[in-house]
Amino acid sequence: MKRSVRISILLFLLVLGNLLALSGCTIKAVQLNQRAQLYYDHQRYDEAEQFLVESLEIDYENSASHYLLGKIFALRGKTEKAIYEYSLAVRFSPTMELAQMAYIMALYKDGQVERSVEAAGTYLQYKGGLASDMVRQAENFAEMEMHPHAVVAYKRAQQLEPTNVEPTIQLANYYGRRGERDMEIASLTEALMADPYYPGVARRLGELGQKVDLPDPVLYESRPGVNRELSEIE
Repeated sequence: MKRSVRISILLFLLVLGNLLALSGCTIKAVQLNQRAQLYYDHQRYDEAEQFLVESLEIDYENSASHYLLGKIFALRGKTEKAIYEYSLAVRFSPTMELAQMAYIMALYKDGQVERSVEAAGTYLQYKGGLASDMVRQAENFAEMEMHPHAVVAYKRAQQLEPTNVEPTIQLANYYGRRGERDMEIASLTEALMADPYYPGVARRLGELGQKVDLPDPVLYESRPGVNRELSEIE
């Protein structure tokens, strides 16, 4: 057997061995997580924590492990440790919605409002989706009295669909419910500029004491040069 062939075979076996070893580690980590979840469900948090620690020693970038460990710390009132574990879960899996929301809520409840709003903005950037999804998220934040977060979600809805006036109308409605008249007027004015004929916007601005000058309807004219071309034919 040629030396180059033997080397290739050895390299293949080495890579295969590493893959199998990693696969075994991953399976072991999953099994430990499953045990941790079982003990967590039965409120046996000490045992659950121990299984999670063992799992993370095998697979430190497992977001599920960090998230569940964060929940255990949160239940024990260890807020700083919970926030740290949630942040790791988010770092390793930015699209993990449960971890993102837990991280945002933990920061907010800890009084770290600015960091919480920043985390919400990052989460919504990763989340994507339709403007209507972001509006629903904004409404959820509003129901939880997390108003800076709600505004971020409404703004994200506007970014996702710039030509859709509805998110701006919903933002105006939000400000209206909160009695923030100046912001309601600003949002309605923004909506009117984007679509002067959107039903009800001009009327609402008038009711809020704003003078509204609607533009004249656009008249579609024939293409330049059409009349000249027709005269040449005649």
